[in-house]
Amino acid sequence: MPMPKLDEAIIRAYYSMNNSQRRSYAFIERAILEIIGKSASTGLQALSSGLGPLGMALSPWINARIVYKSAKTTMDLHSLVPTGRRSRKSDYACVCKQCDKIIHFVIDKRESSASKKAISSTVVLAPLVGLYMVGRNSYKYARGTKGLIREGYAKKLTESARPIGRTKTVRISRATTGIRYDVMKGGCRKAQAAIAILLKELSYQNPATNPLNYAKTMAAITSADGWVGVKKAMN
Repeated sequence: MPMPKLDEAIIRAYYSMNNSQRRSYAFIERAILEIIGKSASTGLQALSSGLGPLGMALSPWINARIVYKSAKTTMDLHSLVPTGRRSRKSDYACVCKQCDKIIHFVIDKRESSASKKAISSTVVLAPLVGLYMVGRNSYKYARGTKGLIREGYAKKLTESARPIGRTKTVRISRATTGIRYDVMKGGCRKAQAAIAILLKELSYQNPATNPLNYAKTMAAITSADGWVGVKKAMN
């Protein structure tokens, strides 16, 4: 069973907030997480910080865990795109015609990044990788090109995933009225799935079936700055 459709939930979230709130990914994520009684995961980064000598001793193990989690995400992304001449029928159809190009870019970037993390976990090669990364990042900062491609693709992905909807006041009884949320144009399912995988809310082989399990995904799609979190997750 694939990931549930998120369009109506996203439209409900969008129209439940004012323009100022819609601009903040952090606000929307907190609101959704509070509603469903969850807390954001601190992740391995918090585990490895502040441990001093112990953190140094455990760093190869921590890096191995990070590489494993990154590989799992990358494998799920591979499952979204067709391989070979015959592409199998997908549960996540692309309507924006941009997803495969973006996902392939992300896969290449993540596999390259995972290789560097694996190498840096060794005592001998860590300084060399560190020097290379500092030099490479300094060069990109100097040219003003660091992250520009990722930013463009992250924006395209969130825009493609965002549904178009409207609200309509309907009469429930003579004395009461209610609001109906209509989906006029659904968001791209493959773009939504890619974002959910990147934000570690969707496991391709074992997807959660409750839309409330995709709070970060809906927040990223709903908010104007949601692409920032997607861009960061592309690494």
